[in-house]
Amino acid sequence: CMVISLGLYIFLSNPAKDIQKFRRKGNSYLQDYVTAVLLTLSNPMAVFVFLAIFTTYSVVLQTSHLLDAFLIIGGIYLGGSTWWFGLTGAAYLFKHKLTINTIWWANKIIGISVILFAMGLFIYLQAAKI
Repeated sequence: CMVISLGLYIFLSNPAKDIQKFRRKGNSYLQDYVTAVLLTLSNPMAVFVFLAIFTTYSVVLQTSHLLDAFLIIGGIYLGGSTWWFGLTGAAYLFKHKLTINTIWWANKIIGISVILFAMGLFIYLQAAKI
């Protein structure tokens, strides 16, 4: 139900109004950075993926092996940073093609995709109960 609501929110969002609101508000680079970091850290999917990987491969971070712990945490940070720099770099390269109309259509397609995925997962899980 929450994922369907998210899909509807994405589908119904209006990028023109969002851009106007953003321009009036005027965030600083520090505010944007802090928001991105908090959003990344609070992403439950990422937390569960790392828990699953650590559990599957029996990765245990012990205080007696601090170098190993720092290497693992550093690798995760480096991977996340590479991903974010890649995304922002791609957005910068294609910013001239990102018109309001393109973003509007992307919202419609992504919103419908999220809704269909949620409905398909719900149907699959209901059928698995039988």
